[in-house]
Amino acid sequence: MRNHFKINANFTLGKYMGLDTYAGKRLGEDKIDLLPDSLFLHNHLVSGVVSMDQNSFRGKIYNDYVKYVTGQSLYQGVIDEDTVAKMAEQLTKFALNEFNSEPGFESRNIYGVDQVIANELAVWFQTVAKNNGVVVGWW
Repeated sequence: MRNHFKINANFTLGKYMGLDTYAGKRLGEDKIDLLPDSLFLHNHLVSGVVSMDQNSFRGKIYNDYVKYVTGQSLYQGVIDEDTVAKMAEQLTKFALNEFNSEPGFESRNIYGVDQVIANELAVWFQTVAKNNGVVVGWW
């Protein structure tokens, strides 16, 4: 497992490619360190192909739901701190207030995300945001 990610702007987007999603912390302009697993003991999200740690999850599985709620795709090299904070707020609000109350959402929920997973994603993003972290996509 890598301890640091080197930011690379030349990612290739592959709609059907796997995606591991990591919680990180910037160490200057070109390095990101992983946030400690100990912050994510609640994480029961599906692990990534390479990522088996608590500070990551299999982003491909949850990307469509996250994009529906936040407007942000997880298929990004790095999602900055401000955007992560907004995403955490949106995911939390949706999980708490709108998941079951949005008219017709249950009947059109094609994302494979239930209330438990919606809460898990919200908590994961809240943890990253509380630690002024970034989200890193690796595919």
